[in-house]
Amino acid sequence: MHHITEWKAGGPTDISNEDLACDACHALVHEGPGGWQTRVAPTESEYPGRTD
Repeated sequence: MHHITEWKAGGPTDISNEDLACDACHALVHEGPGGWQTRVAPTESEYPGRTD
């Protein structure tokens, strides 16, 4: 599981703020080598409300 908005930044620890991430992808988020970030796709996105 991965927090979309980190709990240390005020994100809740509940299902509305969680997304599945495999170990390899999760390691790329934050300060990892990929510098990935997660967000909820905006309404104008092809997949609004999903995790990007």
